[in-house]
Amino acid sequence: MSTARHPRYPFAPVVDLRSVQISDGTCCSLASDHLPPASWEQLSTRRPQVLLGFLSDFRRLLEAIRSGAVTLEPVEHAVVTLLQYGDVTLSDEAREELWFGFQVPVYQVFLDPMGRVLLWECETQSSWHLEPGVTASSSGNELLLHTRKSDCFQTGFSARIECDCCACGREGQRLTSVTASSHPSKRRQILPAA
Repeated sequence: MSTARHPRYPFAPVVDLRSVQISDGTCCSLASDHLPPASWEQLSTRRPQVLLGFLSDFRRLLEAIRSGAVTLEPVEHAVVTLLQYGDVTLSDEAREELWFGFQVPVYQVFLDPMGRVLLWECETQSSWHLEPGVTASSSGNELLLHTRKSDCFQTGFSARIECDCCACGREGQRLTSVTASSHPSKRRQILPAA
């Protein structure tokens, strides 16, 4: 991964953090390595400090670890679940399942179709922060995310848009009460720039 700045994590950044995405598809911009399910046997040699992936893949990985098919050293920092349009945020039960399975904090990030983070769950887990250059609005009951390039991404979520300081100390636009929208748009992902 080559970026001009250190990747933003929903917790304090650590230099040279080994982060591995375990899901197929476009690689998340936070991942320094990508091991899809067919390559999970290599996880023991990669020794990830952060695992990133979709909830269904984390469940499959936990089952593979329990069955002995995959060996994994303890993850040191976090598990980050990836969300895209149409996904739902983690339930309390799913978050507990991952916490008990990996014994590290569990966070969520929302990605655009290219794997870039648009929105990430705060370490306090009381709100979500927008990446620099991303703003939020709503249309009906659906949260929309806007980038500097004038792209508008549908999320399938509803949320309250707040502008006060977060409990973590970050200022700027943030989201609270992020849930699946009861009436998501039937359109998909990117709306043309106006």
